[in-house]
Amino acid sequence: MHKTVLDPCLLMIALNFRRWRALVPIRTLATQTFVGPLRWLNWFKPLIRFVYRLEGVIELPPEDNDKGFHPEKVRGLLVALNQGDVIAIFPEGEIWRKREPPVGEFAPGVVYLQRKSGALIVPIAVWISERAWPRRRYVVHFAEPVQIPDHLDFEAGAAWLREYVLRLYEQIRQSEER
Repeated sequence: MHKTVLDPCLLMIALNFRRWRALVPIRTLATQTFVGPLRWLNWFKPLIRFVYRLEGVIELPPEDNDKGFHPEKVRGLLVALNQGDVIAIFPEGEIWRKREPPVGEFAPGVVYLQRKSGALIVPIAVWISERAWPRRRYVVHFAEPVQIPDHLDFEAGAAWLREYVLRLYEQIRQSEER
């Protein structure tokens, strides 16, 4: 789930040291096309690309008008997985701030990556409290690794994974709102 710009950092903070150390380095997928409210970041694109290189970020190809899935969009991630790297991917493809539904539609690229690499997926659900005072809570739940059922096509597999993450989210929400 992708709720804030700081999610990659907040997720790493949520890991205990032993898990964090086992996963490092973690490769992430990031955009190089900033649109909408983030359009102002285009002024800092050279700096952002420098930070991407330092951190081992895999950049998405420049965004075009074709929103469909194309394997070349995730080629860099597949190479990283096949080299044994750990990757972090936000299958919603954008920061999802809507309350209903709390999780956006997942792109089929995550299913493609799992099928081509054989890597397991560790679903992660994030819940952010409504209240801002005295402080807002950011709760992260790491689930056990899963494999998307083979009988599902890419679109159905992405929907299956989204439903799984929605159930995790609801578990967090219910336990935290008590």
